[in-house]
Amino acid sequence: MSQSDEALSQSSTTYGPAPFHADGRGDVILRSSDGVHYKALKAILALASPVFDDMFEIPQGPDAQRSGEIPVIDVSESSSVLLSMLKLFYPAPVVEITSYSVAFGLIQAFDKYLVPAKGLYPFLKDFLTETAVQKSPLESYALAWRLGWREKAELASRYLYERKLTEPELQAYLLSHAGDVGALTALWDLRLRREQALGRFLQDLPLATYRCTNHTGLTAQDHAELQQNARKALATPFPERKIAEVLPSLAIPLAWKVPREVDTTRKLLLPNYSLRSPGAKSPPSSPLGPCQECQAATNYATAAVMEQRLRSVASAVEMFPKTINWTREAK
Repeated sequence: MSQSDEALSQSSTTYGPAPFHADGRGDVILRSSDGVHYKALKAILALASPVFDDMFEIPQGPDAQRSGEIPVIDVSESSSVLLSMLKLFYPAPVVEITSYSVAFGLIQAFDKYLVPAKGLYPFLKDFLTETAVQKSPLESYALAWRLGWREKAELASRYLYERKLTEPELQAYLLSHAGDVGALTALWDLRLRREQALGRFLQDLPLATYRCTNHTGLTAQDHAELQQNARKALATPFPERKIAEVLPSLAIPLAWKVPREVDTTRKLLLPNYSLRSPGAKSPPSSPLGPCQECQAATNYATAAVMEQRLRSVASAVEMFPKTINWTREAK
C-alpha cells in the first residue's frame, strides 16, 4: 500500500454525509478543494455530465490515488458546492441552497461539467422572489443574468436605480458573477434612456396652461430644480406607480383645498413655485396654495383640457424606461 493509500485509509479522512459517506455505495471518490471526500457511483455521474462520462473512459494510471480499490479524483469545487451538485445529480434530489456564493458556485460547476443550468431553476427560485430582489438586488440581478432568466433580471434591474454604476466593487462583482460584460452595459443603457426620457417628460408638463404670467416662465434655476425633483420622484423601482402621486403636483397648481400629503408633495417638487417667485402680483391665498391669478388660470381651463393634458403627461411616464433591454440568450 502506498503512502497516499495509507493516508486515505486513516480515520481522520473527512467524508460527506449519506449517501456519499465512507460506507455508502460507490466506485469513485471525489475530493473537494477543502479536502472532503464524497463516495459516488460513476454511472450516475456519467449520466448527469458528459465530462464525467469522458473522464471515466480514460484508464487510470499506476500512480493514480486510490482508497482501497476506489479511485480518488480531486476537483476544484468546495465541499458546499460539490455536495449540492452531487445531490442534484442523484435521483429525487433534496437540496437546500442557502447562499448566493453556493448558487454561483453551482452554476460555475454546471458549466464546467456541461450540465444544463436550467436544472438549477427550481432550486434557485427563492433567490429571485421580489422579497429577495428587494433585499439583495445586485446579487439577484447577477444570478438572473447568469441563468438567462429574463423576467427576473428585468425585475432586479428596477431595484438598482440608486446604485452608482461607477463603483469598482459593483463592476467587479457583475463581471465575475454575471458571466459577461452585458449585465453592466445593460444597466448603463437603462440609465441613459431614463435621462433622455426625463427631458421629454419635463417638456410635456403643461405648466403654462395652469399658471399666471408671473409663474409661467421658468428660470434656469427653476428648471434645474424641477428636473432634479422630477428625477427623484421617478427614481423608484416602479415609476409608473409613483407618477399617480406626483403628476398632479407637477402638472397643475392645485386648488387651495387639497390634501395635506399632496400639498407637501407639491412643495417638495416645485419649491420656487410654492414659495412664490419674485414679482408675484397677488398674495398667496394660503401658505401652500397657488396665487390667486394661478387659481383663475386653473379655473379657466376646462375639465376636458385638463384631462387631455394629464393624459399626455401620463403617457410620457408610461413610456419612461423601467427595466433593462434584454440582450442575453436563455441558457
